Amino acid sequence: MTDPNITFKALKLAWIPRLIKSDKSNWCTNPNHFFKRMGGLNFLLRCNYDTKYFNDLPVFYKKILDNFKELKNR
Repeated sequence: MTDPNITFKALKLAWIPRLIKSDKSNWCTNPNHFFKRMGGLNFLLRCNYDTKYFNDLPVFYKKILDNFKELKNR
């Protein structure tokens, strides 16, 4: 059986390379706006962070970062 939680995490993590690769595309303007307020996505992925302090970041983007941090810490 496929675990739906792992599938959802994988789908959220798939956003990271798309956002990094297509920095100038119209569809990524909104996420880039939020990530740039905190130094940018590339910077955040290299840092030790806790998303509970990211008050201005939408929940979806917090979950992306939480899933990445969970994968990074394994």
